[in-house]
Amino acid sequence: MRINEALGKLVDTVYFKLKYIDTAMGAANVLGMLRNDKQGTIALGDAAIPNHLALDDAKRYIENNTRMHNKISLKTIKDYFTKAPYGFINDDVEWIVAKLFKDGDLGIYYQQQNVTLLNHTAEQITELLTKKGFVEKVMIDLKPVVPKSKLKTAKDVAKELFGYTVISDDADRIMSEIQQETKRLLSRFRELKSEYYDKAKYPGKEIVQDGISVLCKLSSQDNTLDFFNHVADNEDELEELGSDYAPIKEFFKGEQRKIFENALKKLKIYEDSRVYIVDSELESIVKQMQNIVSVRAPYGMIRQLPDLISKFDDKYLVILEEKTEPVRKAILDNKSQVMDHLAGKPYAKVKEALYANEFQRLLDKAESSNDVSRLRSLGDQSDALKERLFNEMHELDRKYAPKSEPPQPTPNPNPTPKLPEPKKEVVNTFLKHVVHTTSWHIESEADIDKYCEQLKRQLKENMREGLIYNIKF
Repeated sequence: MRINEALGKLVDTVYFKLKYIDTAMGAANVLGMLRNDKQGTIALGDAAIPNHLALDDAKRYIENNTRMHNKISLKTIKDYFTKAPYGFINDDVEWIVAKLFKDGDLGIYYQQQNVTLLNHTAEQITELLTKKGFVEKVMIDLKPVVPKSKLKTAKDVAKELFGYTVISDDADRIMSEIQQETKRLLSRFRELKSEYYDKAKYPGKEIVQDGISVLCKLSSQDNTLDFFNHVADNEDELEELGSDYAPIKEFFKGEQRKIFENALKKLKIYEDSRVYIVDSELESIVKQMQNIVSVRAPYGMIRQLPDLISKFDDKYLVILEEKTEPVRKAILDNKSQVMDHLAGKPYAKVKEALYANEFQRLLDKAESSNDVSRLRSLGDQSDALKERLFNEMHELDRKYAPKSEPPQPTPNPNPTPKLPEPKKEVVNTFLKHVVHTTSWHIESEADIDKYCEQLKRQLKENMREGLIYNIKF
């Protein structure tokens, strides 16, 4: 009996703070408290808080060891409170940490991530605090109190940046909701960034690129106090991003994008054919459209584009029709020359439909083209087609030409030998290949004489014995 009393006195002397634990707790109490149900609390009276002295000492210890923003591990806390003068068991310490966490007095971190009841379940947090495998990996620090002014600033920023109203006044919930909205907006900005690869002239490219950087910095704030400090320090920048993004958002989801794309399409059509178009009225319309699509924030001016596009279409259509007619005539003339040359040949029935279809294909392209530069190329293609088909018919003429019969013997004993007539080569060519130009500039009779003399000289230079020139115009 005396030994037991002596041991009791020794324990009371060495572990004189063991009595701070007035209520035994376990993992079930931790889970219940985190779930916010009745299992987490054992009532000792209306105003009593279980183990309040132990909670005060634990809070003070953590505060003293985290003053320099250094976190301490759960193992460090357990080692300290399971020794004298406390002598607590692990269950006691786990409940104390959980209670301080639930009351918002300390923060828990695992794998550098801030653990809250918003991003972890009560069961997951209970495991982090009670399982041996996590004891050295779970880090603890005293949770600083966020000033109400900074809570309000964060809520104001959420309204301006996301158009989102945060109802809660709890710092963790405010931070969690803003971070969720940040991730959503960051994802949308990255989607928009890909839009600018296809249409580099869309407005707002710089804002989206800079916004990605701003949102990445915001989403990287995982410490509660650092997060609210960051929001407060960058309040103007974040709210400005919200106001700059608002018209971009409307642009991509509404009719403005379609109108803007149509204007870009018209400007490209004009640019591709600009060297072939001389029209001051059309140039004025194009300049007005360019002034709108080239400004940094054209959103208020986009409503002017439909009328300008309509004027562009009307004027460009007149010019297109003017440019189409000579090309169409050239294609038909080339077709007529080819078909006339083909008529009566032994292979005419085989080639007639094929040749006609070749020219019809060019005619169809000319009728449907909205590009003046492409129209001009169709005229060149028609000339090339005519030349190719004439060359083809020349080769077919040689193939289908009748073979000459061998000479019959004559009764004349002393015949005069008859020399065979030399076979002449036929060369098909076009006048432009002879004169090496596609146009003549004539202002007087002297110019006519000059060009005729040049033509005569070039024809003589190209003539050789045994050649027949078929010159097409």
